Amino acid sequence: MEPRELDVIQHVLTGGSVIDWRRMEFTSREEVDAHLRLNKLNWHDPRDARYMRAVVADAVKFLEVQLDRKIVDEVAHADDVRDIFLLARRESTRRVRMDACFMLKVMNIINHLSGRELLFRMAVSERDLTFMAHAEVSRVIDRMREEGFPIVDFEGGEKTRESLVLKLLAKRDTLAAQIYDKIRFRVTVATMEDIVGVILYFTRHLFPFNYVIPGQSRNEIVRMPSEVEEPSIPGAVPRSGAIEGDLRYVNEFSGPTYRHLDFVVDLPLRLDQFVNLTGDADLERLGSVVYAMVEFQVIDRRTALENEAGENTHDAYKQRQRQRVIRRLERPHNAPESVTRVPEEDDE
Repeated sequence: MEPRELDVIQHVLTGGSVIDWRRMEFTSREEVDAHLRLNKLNWHDPRDARYMRAVVADAVKFLEVQLDRKIVDEVAHADDVRDIFLLARRESTRRVRMDACFMLKVMNIINHLSGRELLFRMAVSERDLTFMAHAEVSRVIDRMREEGFPIVDFEGGEKTRESLVLKLLAKRDTLAAQIYDKIRFRVTVATMEDIVGVILYFTRHLFPFNYVIPGQSRNEIVRMPSEVEEPSIPGAVPRSGAIEGDLRYVNEFSGPTYRHLDFVVDLPLRLDQFVNLTGDADLERLGSVVYAMVEFQVIDRRTALENEAGENTHDAYKQRQRQRVIRRLERPHNAPESVTRVPEEDDE
């Protein structure tokens, strides 16, 4: 495993933000091409190249006008957008590296906003997005199985409407927009040592690390050491690469020994079949990529079995959740007095 990929794995497991990264370690245009493909962008496609150049121009304008940061010409006027990624390496001078990182971070935000605006303006249903996401993930899982990855089970789908209502009533954040696991996929592997290999494969072939949702990773199963060797067989990592870690997150509805590893990604999906038919130049400036928020759960078989025993069962989890909802509906916490106060006789 290369140092850059080690950073990516740790990023996925901890749910950090790329906006806080101080450098990127891409070493060739080919590596950048692979990263762009994960973002559903192709520098060799004239339309995508035009879009990426426009994103660069917007990022330069934002930094120089809004933040009064003059970007060095080597970065601001790079003939090949891929070179901006290469200039963010440790080997660059401090000023060039910083400006390249500034640019990449602002470009990341602008690209994401364009995808969100495109989705808002296109006649694409949530059902369509779910279908596309499921097809994308299933394609990669099928490929992994063909290559010999020890995948024991794979499940994918949407939460039911009843589950969403119950979850929103139970949690403090009661807006539907704050549900991160409406579309979710669960991958069960043979042993704990296989988990990191699966995540590594995902970051190479399924989703880009830059759209892992910050603060939404939960890891109670594995931790990464400072170095992990490249797996010798598909899906496997040395025992030192995936070992039990300390519990860092507690879900009040889970059983006392329940453990899980999950993270959320805004999965890029291309809408060429929709955008190319519009002939709308203003729409085409937004590119062809939209995003579907997806939760991934990766677990080993032994932990999965332990999670379905005793107080850890899903039925027990749901029962505790229902009890919380009933208590909250009966006695709301921290609600305004005008809402919770029982009227006295003089108020009638």
